[in-house]
Amino acid sequence: MKIRVLLVLVVLVASYGCGQSSSAPASNTKDCSDFYGPQDAQAYFESKATSAEKRSLNPDGDEWACNEGGVTFKPEPDITLASFGGLTDRESIGLLHCQFIQYAEDHGEDAANGYVENKIDSERGGDSQITAVQEHFIEDGYSCTWDEINATLTRLRQASSASASSSAP
Repeated sequence: MKIRVLLVLVVLVASYGCGQSSSAPASNTKDCSDFYGPQDAQAYFESKATSAEKRSLNPDGDEWACNEGGVTFKPEPDITLASFGGLTDRESIGLLHCQFIQYAEDHGEDAANGYVENKIDSERGGDSQITAVQEHFIEDGYSCTWDEINATLTRLRQASSASASSSAP
């Protein structure tokens, strides 16, 4: 008898306790500030967002996430020594141009040219593993975000197109 009463009591307490939560679970709903930019938010919106997240990321109900005015995103990180190795050749070239521009803004274009030439010459003279100029720039505090790299590549493409069209007969 005591065991039955005890079992009934345990079952009642367990079922009562499960339904009487005093605090709601924390929400993991993402909003625009969880992303690096609108493309990052849109990719999540199209592939992983729950219904609640879709409402949060797209309050105006159009097909684009985080495209309303005044939206803030998390700051995009700079390329680091750890992430440098994963860049494509195109991205690596964009990073180098971006770093060169930053260095030239701080020290002048002649100094930036000298910096690059010095790093290339020092790598040629050594018999150790070659370190890319971009890595030297990163070590000296000059790096770029993906947005800065893409903007640099866009400017290079535009300059190349303008040069090509001006030299065309």
